[in-house]
Amino acid sequence: MTDAQAEQKALRLRTAPIHSAALLREYLAKEDASSPLNLLSPAAKKRFVESLRFNETGVTSFTYSDIEAELSASQAYRLLSLFGLESTISSMHKMRVDGEEDIKVNRAYPMNRAFPTPGRGQDDDHMGYKCLTPHTCVESLDMICMSGC
Repeated sequence: MTDAQAEQKALRLRTAPIHSAALLREYLAKEDASSPLNLLSPAAKKRFVESLRFNETGVTSFTYSDIEAELSASQAYRLLSLFGLESTISSMHKMRVDGEEDIKVNRAYPMNRAFPTPGRGQDDDHMGYKCLTPHTCVESLDMICMSGC
C-alpha cells in the first residue's frame, strides 16, 4: 500500500459516521428501519455489532461471515460504509451479485485473488484474524483485523 493509500484509508476510518464505540451506541439508539444494519437478520446484526472493536483510529476488527452469507455486494457496501470499511469488500469472496449496483461495487472493489484464504489481505488488513490488543492480531475465523489495530 502506498503512503497516499494508507492516508486515504485512515481518513475514511476517522471520518466514517461510526468510528468509535460511543458513536455506535448513539447510532443504535437512533437508528430507524432504513439503517443499513437492518439489511442483516436480527441475529446476524447482533453478532456483527457485538464483534466490532474500536480504537482511536476507528474499527480494528469485525466479523464478516454474516455479511457474506446474507448481503449482496451493494448492500455490504452500504453497511460497511457506515464504518469506513468499504474497501474490505474486495476480501469477501462469497457475496451475492443480484443486479447492476452489485456489479458496479465489484468493479470498484475487485476481489483480492492474491489472498483467497485467511491471512493477510488487501490494504494490509488480516482476514481470519481479530485485533486482541494494540498492534496484535490473533487468529479468529471469519473476522478481519484492520491495519490500524
